[in-house]
Amino acid sequence: MARHRLPPLKSLVYFEAAARLRSFTRASRELNLTQGAVSRQIRQLEEYLGKDLFIRAKRQVLLTDAGHNYYVSVAHLLQQLADATRSLTGPEEPEQVTLITSGALASMYLLPRIPGFRRQHARIPIRIVARDPIPNLDNMDCDLAFYYSRTPPGNGQWVPLFGETVFPVCSPGYFASHGRQFQANQAFSSNLIWLESPEDWINWPEWFQKMNIRMDDFPNRFVVNHYSMVVQAAIAGQGMALAWSHLIDDELNQGSLIRPTKLVLRTDAHFYLILPAGKPPHENTLTFRDWLLANR
Repeated sequence: MARHRLPPLKSLVYFEAAARLRSFTRASRELNLTQGAVSRQIRQLEEYLGKDLFIRAKRQVLLTDAGHNYYVSVAHLLQQLADATRSLTGPEEPEQVTLITSGALASMYLLPRIPGFRRQHARIPIRIVARDPIPNLDNMDCDLAFYYSRTPPGNGQWVPLFGETVFPVCSPGYFASHGRQFQANQAFSSNLIWLESPEDWINWPEWFQKMNIRMDDFPNRFVVNHYSMVVQAAIAGQGMALAWSHLIDDELNQGSLIRPTKLVLRTDAHFYLILPAGKPPHENTLTFRDWLLANR
């Protein structure tokens, strides 16, 4: 082999990641390096080849024609090398699925369902990361995201997991002690539990407006800044809270919360599963996503 014709081999790994992700920044995160290190290695490769591989724009990098042709060959050869190495060393550990979501969705929806997934896919490692509010997914190192949005997400591949259905709930004890208020249609005049959060979820004023219920004042309201705390306060009998279907199904089925009225609001918003742009999903990610869709 004419080894003197080989390019700097380490730089090929950096080039492949940057070309695949269309970003030096995302490549540096994937490789656990600084952006400067990635940029220097790619510049070294370009100088060796005597050709520009990227067009460096303000917020992104694009492959030149030469860069695209070179990427096709380099990606294929690196994959062949990885396959040959795997055949010698044995099967690798299953790829971990990192899912980013809000704290409320993690605790109220995902965590109760994870045991069911693990019973069927025990070898797939799952990592749940709670981030409030929704981050810029273009710059997040994750395989999958799960968030509420009033409009379809702008980037990546997305699919609605379920729609938004909002209704009041309270504890059986609270309902029993405030029976007269419910009979006199004064149930909403006091003891409302509010969610104070950077997330764009519906709160009581908007719910009243969309339900065509006039409320000029909200006396004795109780405010907390996390939805799981809203639910716990309602279970403790501290008032009425707004609830979302699918998030409190267990509490309703167990009887710790009840629906004191038949009033319900359905909107065009959804809770979405999102595959971030620029990161091709691996098989375990698709398995987890498809399981969530089949077990919603």
